[in-house]
Amino acid sequence: MHHLIRYGSEAAVIAALLLLFLVPVQEEDWTEYRVEAGNHDFRPNDFPAPHFGADHYTADLTFTPSCWWSQEDTDYTGGRDIYDWNKIGGMTNFFNSNSTHSVMLGWRPAATANTIEVTAYINPKEGRFVTGPVLQIPVNRPLHAEIKWASDTVYYEYGNLSFSYAIPKPWSIRKIGPWFGGNQPAHREMFLKMQAQLD
Repeated sequence: MHHLIRYGSEAAVIAALLLLFLVPVQEEDWTEYRVEAGNHDFRPNDFPAPHFGADHYTADLTFTPSCWWSQEDTDYTGGRDIYDWNKIGGMTNFFNSNSTHSVMLGWRPAATANTIEVTAYINPKEGRFVTGPVLQIPVNRPLHAEIKWASDTVYYEYGNLSFSYAIPKPWSIRKIGPWFGGNQPAHREMFLKMQAQLD
């Protein structure tokens, strides 16, 4: 009987640990990233630590209505910069800027009201970028996305879309957080909710 009780207790502990790691974090526990009008950087910032051997970026996020606007909005004066890709986050070489040798997810407002476009966004080198297929998702709808960076190719999964691109993986990785722009800073306060991880 003693062994049965002990076994049952150990089984309960193991089951609890499995639930802890397998049950996804609820949206209300996600971090709120906010950019102020006139700025590019969403806050809070991630500490720029090197991750040796990291190759997998995952993000669960929701765009709020503040992330959608149109060229007709009276507070928007950026013209065609509305077509620039803002950044959700991703990975880069620890020693480079975010615009060099980086693999990210991009977003921008769609033509349809309260809808966001999301794409794979890759900077093979400074001053050049490559994008993947475009996903349209309504605001307030959760999105799951993953980036897997193998030795010489990066693989994307976001929504029901996938994309791959040949780009060598650096030996030291840095996590990239959300960024507005393009060239123009945010014309108003915007925020999104996200749980992102690098491993």
